[in-house]
Amino acid sequence: IVDTAIPMVGPWSQEFFHWFADYLPRLRQIEQLYGSVNNAPPLLIPSNAPNWLQSSLDLLGVDEENRIQWHGGRMNVRQFVIPSLPRHVESTKPDAGYIQSPRAMEWVSSQLRSAVDMSNRPDVGRRLYVSRANQSDRRVINEANLCSVLSSHGFDIIYPENWSLEEQVATFAQSEAVCGPHG
Repeated sequence: IVDTAIPMVGPWSQEFFHWFADYLPRLRQIEQLYGSVNNAPPLLIPSNAPNWLQSSLDLLGVDEENRIQWHGGRMNVRQFVIPSLPRHVESTKPDAGYIQSPRAMEWVSSQLRSAVDMSNRPDVGRRLYVSRANQSDRRVINEANLCSVLSSHGFDIIYPENWSLEEQVATFAQSEAVCGPHG
Protein backbone atom coordinates (compact mmCIF):
# COMPACT_ATOMS: atom_id res chain seq x y z
CA ILE A 1 0.00 0.00 0.00
CA VAL A 2 1.37 3.37 -1.08
CA ASP A 3 -0.21 6.62 0.02
CA THR A 4 0.83 8.80 -2.95
CA ALA A 5 2.97 8.03 -6.01
CA ILE A 6 3.94 9.47 -9.38
CA PRO A 7 3.70 6.91 -12.20
CA MET A 8 6.69 6.84 -14.57
CA VAL A 9 5.56 3.58 -16.16
CA GLY A 10 3.71 2.86 -19.34
CA PRO A 11 3.83 0.93 -22.58
CA TRP A 12 7.10 2.51 -23.73
CA SER A 13 8.75 3.46 -20.45
CA GLN A 14 11.61 1.01 -21.05
CA GLU A 15 12.22 2.22 -24.60
CA PHE A 16 15.23 4.53 -24.74
CA PHE A 17 13.72 7.27 -26.92
CA HIS A 18 10.37 7.33 -25.13
CA TRP A 19 11.97 7.41 -21.68
CA PHE A 20 13.96 10.53 -22.59
CA ALA A 21 11.24 12.20 -24.68
CA ASP A 22 8.01 11.23 -22.90
CA TYR A 23 8.86 10.39 -19.29
CA LEU A 24 11.86 12.44 -18.11
CA PRO A 25 10.37 15.80 -19.23
CA ARG A 26 7.70 15.24 -16.59
CA LEU A 27 10.33 15.64 -13.89
CA ARG A 28 10.44 19.35 -14.67
CA GLN A 29 6.77 19.65 -13.71
CA ILE A 30 7.39 17.64 -10.57
CA GLU A 31 10.25 19.98 -9.61
CA GLN A 32 8.06 23.01 -10.25
CA LEU A 33 5.28 21.59 -8.10
CA TYR A 34 7.38 20.26 -5.20
CA GLY A 35 10.57 22.36 -5.40
CA SER A 36 12.62 19.17 -5.81
CA VAL A 37 11.86 15.76 -7.17
CA ASN A 38 13.00 14.29 -3.84
CA ASN A 39 10.39 16.37 -1.97
CA ALA A 40 7.74 14.78 -4.20
CA PRO A 41 5.98 11.48 -3.67
CA PRO A 42 7.95 8.45 -4.86
CA LEU A 43 8.20 7.68 -8.56
CA LEU A 44 6.84 4.36 -9.79
CA ILE A 45 9.40 3.03 -12.26
CA PRO A 46 9.51 -0.24 -14.20
CA SER A 47 10.95 -3.22 -12.37
CA ASN A 48 14.19 -4.56 -13.79
CA ALA A 49 14.73 -1.13 -15.31
CA PRO A 50 17.69 -0.97 -17.71
CA ASN A 51 20.91 0.57 -16.39
CA TRP A 52 20.47 3.64 -18.61
CA LEU A 53 17.04 4.32 -17.08
CA GLN A 54 18.39 4.12 -13.52
CA SER A 55 21.43 6.21 -14.55
CA SER A 56 19.19 8.91 -16.00
CA LEU A 57 17.37 9.22 -12.69
CA ASP A 58 20.70 9.28 -10.82
CA LEU A 59 21.97 12.08 -13.08
CA LEU A 60 18.76 14.05 -12.62
CA GLY A 61 19.14 13.79 -8.84
CA VAL A 62 16.33 11.35 -8.03
CA ASP A 63 17.36 9.47 -4.89
CA GLU A 64 16.96 5.69 -4.99
CA GLU A 65 14.80 5.98 -1.86
CA ASN A 66 12.34 8.03 -3.92
CA ARG A 67 11.79 5.24 -6.49
CA ILE A 68 9.46 2.28 -6.26
CA GLN A 69 9.98 -0.50 -8.76
CA TRP A 70 6.60 -1.68 -9.98
CA HIS A 71 6.41 -5.29 -11.15
CA GLY A 72 3.21 -4.80 -13.13
CA GLY A 73 0.90 -6.49 -10.65
CA ARG A 74 -1.74 -5.04 -8.40
CA MET A 75 -0.74 -2.19 -6.15
CA ASN A 76 -2.87 -0.13 -3.81
CA VAL A 77 -2.05 3.55 -4.35
CA ARG A 78 -4.38 5.96 -2.60
CA GLN A 79 -3.48 8.98 -4.75
CA PHE A 80 -1.63 9.41 -8.04
CA VAL A 81 0.07 12.61 -9.09
CA ILE A 82 0.15 12.40 -12.88
CA PRO A 83 2.20 15.05 -14.66
CA SER A 84 1.06 15.67 -18.19
CA LEU A 85 3.23 14.97 -21.20
CA PRO A 86 4.65 18.29 -22.39
CA ARG A 87 3.58 18.67 -26.01
CA HIS A 88 4.52 21.15 -28.65
CA VAL A 89 1.55 20.73 -30.95
CA GLU A 90 -1.64 18.80 -30.52
CA SER A 91 -2.96 17.21 -33.63
CA THR A 92 -6.58 17.27 -34.64
CA LYS A 93 -6.10 13.92 -36.40
CA PRO A 94 -6.52 10.95 -34.03
CA ASP A 95 -3.66 8.88 -35.48
CA ALA A 96 -1.23 11.73 -36.07
CA GLY A 97 0.23 11.59 -32.57
CA TYR A 98 2.06 14.54 -31.05
CA ILE A 99 5.36 16.35 -31.13
CA GLN A 100 7.52 16.48 -28.03
CA SER A 101 8.00 19.92 -26.54
CA PRO A 102 11.37 21.38 -27.63
CA ARG A 103 11.49 23.33 -24.35
CA ALA A 104 10.98 20.16 -22.30
CA MET A 105 13.54 18.24 -24.36
CA GLU A 106 16.06 21.06 -23.89
CA TRP A 107 15.45 20.96 -20.13
CA VAL A 108 16.23 17.22 -20.03
CA SER A 109 19.29 17.74 -22.21
CA SER A 110 20.68 20.61 -20.16
CA GLN A 111 20.06 18.80 -16.88
CA LEU A 112 21.89 15.70 -18.11
CA ARG A 113 24.79 17.68 -19.60
CA SER A 114 25.27 19.66 -16.40
CA ALA A 115 25.43 16.43 -14.38
CA VAL A 116 28.06 14.71 -16.55
CA ASP A 117 31.83 15.05 -16.57
CA MET A 118 32.45 15.98 -20.21
CA SER A 119 35.89 14.34 -20.20
CA ASN A 120 34.17 10.98 -19.62
CA ARG A 121 33.77 10.00 -23.26
CA PRO A 122 35.05 7.28 -25.56
CA ASP A 123 37.92 8.18 -27.88
CA VAL A 124 35.90 9.15 -30.96
CA GLY A 125 35.84 12.18 -33.21
CA ARG A 126 33.16 14.82 -33.42
CA ARG A 127 31.33 13.36 -36.43
CA LEU A 128 29.43 10.25 -35.47
CA TYR A 129 27.43 7.59 -37.23
CA VAL A 130 25.24 5.64 -34.81
CA SER A 131 25.17 2.08 -36.09
CA ARG A 132 22.28 -0.24 -35.32
CA ALA A 133 24.17 -3.28 -36.67
CA ASN A 134 24.00 -4.97 -33.25
CA GLN A 135 20.26 -4.37 -32.88
CA SER A 136 17.45 -6.69 -33.90
CA ASP A 137 15.42 -4.07 -35.78
CA ARG A 138 15.69 -0.77 -37.70
CA ARG A 139 18.95 -1.86 -39.28
CA VAL A 140 20.39 -0.24 -42.38
CA ILE A 141 20.51 -2.79 -45.22
CA ASN A 142 23.49 -1.27 -47.03
CA GLU A 143 25.32 -0.15 -43.89
CA ALA A 144 28.76 -1.29 -45.11
CA ASN A 145 28.47 0.99 -48.16
CA LEU A 146 27.09 3.84 -46.05
CA CYS A 147 29.90 3.51 -43.48
CA SER A 148 32.49 3.65 -46.25
CA VAL A 149 31.06 6.94 -47.55
CA LEU A 150 30.65 8.41 -44.06
CA SER A 151 34.21 7.41 -43.08
CA SER A 152 35.54 9.30 -46.09
CA HIS A 153 33.81 12.38 -44.64
CA GLY A 154 35.39 11.97 -41.20
CA PHE A 155 32.61 10.10 -39.43
CA ASP A 156 33.42 7.51 -36.76
CA ILE A 157 31.12 4.49 -36.57
CA ILE A 158 29.88 4.09 -32.99
CA TYR A 159 27.83 1.60 -30.99
CA PRO A 160 26.56 3.66 -28.04
CA GLU A 161 24.67 0.71 -26.54
CA ASN A 162 28.11 -0.45 -25.34
CA TRP A 163 28.67 2.80 -23.41
CA SER A 164 27.39 4.05 -20.09
CA LEU A 165 24.77 6.78 -20.19
CA GLU A 166 27.38 9.25 -18.92
CA GLU A 167 29.68 8.37 -21.84
CA GLN A 168 26.79 8.78 -24.29
CA VAL A 169 25.80 12.19 -22.92
CA ALA A 170 29.40 13.46 -22.95
CA THR A 171 30.05 12.15 -26.46
CA PHE A 172 26.88 13.48 -28.09
CA ALA A 173 27.12 16.83 -26.27
CA GLN A 174 30.53 17.41 -27.83
CA SER A 175 29.69 16.17 -31.32
CA GLU A 176 29.65 18.31 -34.44
CA ALA A 177 27.31 16.02 -36.39
CA VAL A 178 25.38 12.84 -35.62
CA CYS A 179 23.98 10.60 -38.31
CA GLY A 180 22.00 7.40 -37.91
CA PRO A 181 18.59 5.77 -38.11
CA HIS A 182 16.18 6.71 -35.34
CA GLY A 183 16.02 3.85 -32.87
